[in-house]
Amino acid sequence: MVRPGAYGSYQAAAGYPPYPPPYSYGFPQDPSDPLVTAIGEGFSGWWRRLRGVATRSWRAILALAAVGWLIPIVVVGLIVFGVFAAAIHDGDPGSGIIGGVVLAVIGVLGWVFLQAAVMIGILWTVTRHANAQPAPLRQALAYGSRRAFPVIGWQLLTGLVVTAGICACVLPGLYFMVATTLVVPIAVFQRGTNPISESFAMVNRNFGAVLGRTALLYAPILAFQFLGQVVQFATMSTDLPDANATAPSATSLQLPSGIVVYLIIVYLFEIAWQAVMVVGNMLTYAEMRARVSPTTTATLTAELDRY
Repeated sequence: MVRPGAYGSYQAAAGYPPYPPPYSYGFPQDPSDPLVTAIGEGFSGWWRRLRGVATRSWRAILALAAVGWLIPIVVVGLIVFGVFAAAIHDGDPGSGIIGGVVLAVIGVLGWVFLQAAVMIGILWTVTRHANAQPAPLRQALAYGSRRAFPVIGWQLLTGLVVTAGICACVLPGLYFMVATTLVVPIAVFQRGTNPISESFAMVNRNFGAVLGRTALLYAPILAFQFLGQVVQFATMSTDLPDANATAPSATSLQLPSGIVVYLIIVYLFEIAWQAVMVVGNMLTYAEMRARVSPTTTATLTAELDRY
């Protein structure tokens, strides 16, 4: 017997299937899902899941960021600086510049690969932890390395789209930046689809929600970088080089201590917050996808395990 006044009671009493509850879009929604924000929960649900990921997986995420992002850049930077300093010490700065540029190019290419591998590894780790499965560091890096090149390809195409928009006009470029924020998680979880067109479709259906979450993820790092530029300018203005200097020396390679401290703090913060942005974008993707098709943490885990 249908309770009078219940949602869909008239349809059930008349022999028809009841309408789905509000905000359900016709399929079940689980408010307790650790990764997928249920329809109707809004920003508070997204934020609660972001904090939940940080609580469960922060050690593994920082380990991935350190191994894949921090250590390689530090090593390459020290090597490039050493080559340049040695060449100046030997009186041949030209060869030092050439050698430093070659090593820097190799380092950048390696960094692009590691950047993608670590992002994918973070998505793999977070998803498995949410599904109560282990996510060893070595396996996370191996999985990310196997999937890195397709993601890099889509990122390059995304960069071309955004660049074309910026060249046409600033506003289209900003729109393209927002519309392509979900490319990476789509490329990782929905292999076989076009991540760029799928990201445009998801964002356009939920532009306000995606824009708000994306702005929140980008605002801290932009504010920190702006403040850092102010500090760097103030520091450099008090340590200007000698106008009468005619050639670099070994001592001229030394940066003011304030700039060194600033660079270290900025880079460490950017690494940590970039990991937060990867997780935030994944949660936004899961939420927007759940609005049009059944999506759960188990679904996302199964899609990762297929590849």
